[in-house]
Amino acid sequence: MITFACPQCASLIDLSEKQAGTRGPCPYCRTVIQAPVEAGTLETRVSPDEPAEPRARAAPSRLERARGADLAAEVASARSDPRRAFGNLLLLGEIGRGGMGVVYRAWNDGLRRVVAVKTILAEVATEDAIKRFHREVEAVARLRHPNIVAVHDAGTLAGTHYLVMDFIDGSTLDRRVGSKDSSESESQPRSRLPRKKAVEILRDVARSVHYAHEQGVIHRDLKPQNVILDRNDCPYVLDFG
Repeated sequence: MITFACPQCASLIDLSEKQAGTRGPCPYCRTVIQAPVEAGTLETRVSPDEPAEPRARAAPSRLERARGADLAAEVASARSDPRRAFGNLLLLGEIGRGGMGVVYRAWNDGLRRVVAVKTILAEVATEDAIKRFHREVEAVARLRHPNIVAVHDAGTLAGTHYLVMDFIDGSTLDRRVGSKDSSESESQPRSRLPRKKAVEILRDVARSVHYAHEQGVIHRDLKPQNVILDRNDCPYVLDFG
């Protein structure tokens, strides 16, 4: 069976279900995608401001297939380790850790896609911390915006409070530009964003925050560390707690 990864949500899609080169919605995230063709792949828009027609991309189709194969192998490896099971999720690896919690990259069997799972550390799971955590869950669950990380599920499992949200394959804005606030800035050179791209990022973040305000949600900690850029430097706002 040949599979390829959705360029937006990284879910594995059976190529036999689509004819090569045909266009249609991803069955998991509903982003309109183009099935790989022999000469290359077509990349579709993510931003609603871009034209609806897909645009050609130079990357060969084998690149998407390789990513899908790598992900399948990673999921199979995690499935063989009972310690990685977390409800209907398979924890693939830790991607972030802070004073309050840990964020994991995980595979959701129900959605058949990669997600991010945020948990509260047991040693700091005070009543106040749990209230703040659930306040974030309730706030973000109300929001549906292309530049805000979406929430899929939340709950408590074996005493661990967790939040399941979109996994964005990229890096935070502070790491992308090597800001002084980034913990990795000393080891990584600064990478100046092109002026046009920087303005676009600022515009999209401002629009997402404005939308949240319209829904009665205030971001209490908006900063570069809480803006993540995907592989195309499209920004997503997270951590509304």
